[in-house]
Amino acid sequence: MRKQKKQPILEQVLVENYAAEGKALARVDGKVVFIEGAVPGDVVDVQLKKNKTDWAEGFVVAYRSYSEDRVQPFCAHFGVCG
Repeated sequence: MRKQKKQPILEQVLVENYAAEGKALARVDGKVVFIEGAVPGDVVDVQLKKNKTDWAEGFVVAYRSYSEDRVQPFCAHFGVCG
């Protein structure tokens, strides 16, 4: 059994745009990072799940500042149903 390598945490990443599958997109040192649970304009800390040479994929660990585009969902079941 292989040891799991500890993936790094990227700090204070500015989310720039939307990407496919509901993820957000950011660029860190020329690498594209796909982030779950973020909105363009957010500044977040990201825990990486996949880390390839040109791109990475991760999720939000902490929000440093929220985007002005962020709004409250109008439905209590947002995210659960389609």
